[in-house]
Amino acid sequence: MTPSKVVLTGAAGFLGSHLLDTLLRFTSFEVVAVDSLRHNGTSPNIRNILGDVPQHTDRVKFITHDLRAPLARTDLRHLVNVDYVIHAAAYSQVGHSVTDP
Repeated sequence: MTPSKVVLTGAAGFLGSHLLDTLLRFTSFEVVAVDSLRHNGTSPNIRNILGDVPQHTDRVKFITHDLRAPLARTDLRHLVNVDYVIHAAAYSQVGHSVTDP
């Protein structure tokens, strides 16, 4: 049986990075992690998680992408046969949402 595939948006942020860590530690899911890295999401969060669970790095594909724009054709291939989507991408402060929706 093929493991489930989940798309996790906001994967480098506070909530998303903890979700990614949990998915890698406690499931066999393949994870397509998406984050723009524009706001409070940081690539060190991703590096730390993958460093903590290196045996699971083959199950993660990280895509740097702003969800307000269409995905590049090369990234679309990672979104085939997705079973779940966890949408954790968000501005961390309400003020940003008002000035730059």
